[in-house]
Amino acid sequence: TSDTNIEKSYLVYSILPGETKVKRKFFNSAPAGDGAPSGRRRNWFQYHIILSIKRVLYDLFLPIDYPHSVGREYMAYQVCDSLQGLCSYLRGVISTSAVLTAAGVG
Repeated sequence: TSDTNIEKSYLVYSILPGETKVKRKFFNSAPAGDGAPSGRRRNWFQYHIILSIKRVLYDLFLPIDYPHSVGREYMAYQVCDSLQGLCSYLRGVISTSAVLTAAGVG
């Protein structure tokens, strides 16, 4: 029998905030270890999770090409507007619950 060494290539894509290009890195082998994230890889993973959540929130609440498409005070306005929307929603839930309870339904 002959031993054959099969090398796998691992491709990692990275998109950072504000960049339009995809950075690609090729590795000839998988990271060493049993698959559990090491401290360095775990920090990298947490960093990218936080960036992903931040990117989703920016995409949901801010206009395209933020901050270049709006004035400096827009972020403060958006925070206040979002809090007002949340409070309005909660007021509706509490009011509906109180009306249903008073009617003997809830």
